[in-house]
Amino acid sequence: RQRDHAIATPPSLIARLAKATARAEVFWVEARKANDFKLFAPHLEEVVHLVRDKAALLGQARGLAPYDALVEVFTPGISTADIDTIFKALSRKLPGLINEAIGVQAQHAPLALMGKFTVSKQRQLVTDVLKAIGFPFDRGRLDESEHPFTEGVPGDMRVTTRFDTDDVFSGLLGAVHETGHAMYDLGLPQQWRDQPVGHDRGLALEESQSLLFEMNLCRSRAFVKYLKPLLEKYLQVTGPEWS
Repeated sequence: RQRDHAIATPPSLIARLAKATARAEVFWVEARKANDFKLFAPHLEEVVHLVRDKAALLGQARGLAPYDALVEVFTPGISTADIDTIFKALSRKLPGLINEAIGVQAQHAPLALMGKFTVSKQRQLVTDVLKAIGFPFDRGRLDESEHPFTEGVPGDMRVTTRFDTDDVFSGLLGAVHETGHAMYDLGLPQQWRDQPVGHDRGLALEESQSLLFEMNLCRSRAFVKYLKPLLEKYLQVTGPEWS
């Protein structure tokens, strides 16, 4: 499959897409700082056009519809028909669940943590949380970036997050999300790392692990109970909101 994808995509298109993506990322950073989507829009449009060209070529080579060809790159074995089936089931269940959650939130409005929280203190807090989750700092590290990401190899895994001095949970949840990716990647069989069987099973599985950490673990009552003394220790967060 990887060979077929490589053959189907001409070097000229690969080069144009690489340049356009790199350029778009630079302008995304600038647009985010300026809160001005117009700075980013034309570069995003160029990337979309090039990806559509790539999808058409991959589809022809693989005998698939263009979007199915792109899906195969990220999660082999999944098709748009499978995705449609999943989304139809969710569309039946989610509206009622969302309305129920909104009703509960209206009765028990969450209290925000107020104040300015230094990056250094937040980093200490996050480091403790990642150690508790099991992230091996002897085989990886935590850094900062404009957009959180995870990269590396089993012996050197890099996790990044973006800290906000006004919002403790932004950096914390970003780091835990990326650690979900890292823990999955660290669990791949090292003896097969140079073979296809030793690679991850695609973006869907990767994101399932990161969201399991961020959305299920971090929003559990048990995690909040664990986190409370760390917030008090590193950020001096105390008050009636903990009662």
